[in-house]
Amino acid sequence: MPSIFGKRIDVPGRRRRAEREPAVLAASLSTLEGSYSVLVEDVSATGARLRGYRLPPAAADVMIRVGALEILASIAWSTNDQCGIKFAPAFSSRDLELLRQEGRWATVMGIVEVQNLGDSLSDDRR
Repeated sequence: MPSIFGKRIDVPGRRRRAEREPAVLAASLSTLEGSYSVLVEDVSATGARLRGYRLPPAAADVMIRVGALEILASIAWSTNDQCGIKFAPAFSSRDLELLRQEGRWATVMGIVEVQNLGDSLSDDRR
């Protein structure tokens, strides 16, 4: 999926289909070849941006674990220390709420400023 500075160019107007929200969540990314510790930096109902070390290449199928939540995804783009993933299928409202709960733990632990992950989600994604 081509991109320029985080803006998709495969969609008219170079806008994402789903708005991403900032996040700070520790996660695990797994492939058939190995496992990676990653940080979820932003998230939407359709995908997320991750940061880690020597991440898998684009098109790899992966499983992301954030707390009790397990998510199937594919890597849309990848650099050495960041990648964009596309969830397969897109998040359900239940999964979004579980992710918000995991994000609240980061707030409780003082990792991020008090901000409700998901406050800006549109009604059609709740």
